[in-house]
Amino acid sequence: MIKSMTGFAKAIASSNAGRLSIEISAINKRFFEVNFSLPGIFFFLDHFIKKEVEKKISRGSIHIKFEFIPEDKHIFSFLPDLQLLKNFKGAYEKLAKDLGFNEKEITFEFLLKDEKLLVKKKIENEHDIKKLFSKTLNEALKKLIQEKKKEGRFLKKDIEQRINLIISHVSVIKKEQPDIKIEYENKFRKKIKNILDETSIDIEDRVLKEAAIYADKIDITEEIVRLDSHLKNFKSLINLKKETHGRELEFMLQEIGREINTISSKSSNMGISKRVIEIKSEIEKIKEQLQNIE
Repeated sequence: MIKSMTGFAKAIASSNAGRLSIEISAINKRFFEVNFSLPGIFFFLDHFIKKEVEKKISRGSIHIKFEFIPEDKHIFSFLPDLQLLKNFKGAYEKLAKDLGFNEKEITFEFLLKDEKLLVKKKIENEHDIKKLFSKTLNEALKKLIQEKKKEGRFLKKDIEQRINLIISHVSVIKKEQPDIKIEYENKFRKKIKNILDETSIDIEDRVLKEAAIYADKIDITEEIVRLDSHLKNFKSLINLKKETHGRELEFMLQEIGREINTISSKSSNMGISKRVIEIKSEIEKIKEQLQNIE
């Protein structure tokens, strides 16, 4: 089963603590990271949120946006400490006066700008808040994974079509491979005949020996065998019912590319060279698609 790295989901839930909205967006990234920002009063949830996301997602960049509206009876738990605000106001007004500024510029908005300095009351219902976050976050993650799987099915279809095209090219290369030795024998024989006098020197044995040596150098049987195996394994991976990771497919594609490069360097046959170019083109397209797979 293939999952895309990209997706978006939103979940909303309410409880006695308040109403919580969570939006999750996932984008491509080679490694895994979770990005979100919580108000200071919710810092106790930071580690919990990261762990919940890591359980469900293994690759890509995850961005989470929270919006929480507390119930009226809990509203004061989310407000700055009143006495602290008064102390800040007095201190800033004195500082402004000493520096020659108008102390009236110390407004309510000014005091709230540096929110991280304002210690809030401890939330009395942490358990209820954590339960609400857990429920909403997991609902959003469930929706996100459904989106990732849906996109993954489109990716799988495209990749499988390209792999099948590569397999068809390899099949043609297999059929053309035996003709390479015969082709070289004929070329070599013609070249020797143009140089030597056939009536005085028997060139047949020399031609056969030279052709055999050259054919051994350009033999691609082993590469074809390994290529068949890699292609078979690749298809098995993308058709697994359990989750298939993009890194596994990337590694297998590298092995396929390595064998194709070796075949390319060994063969001077125009037909095979043309097939190799087509295969390389498909490999590059598959590589681009694998960058979207989790």
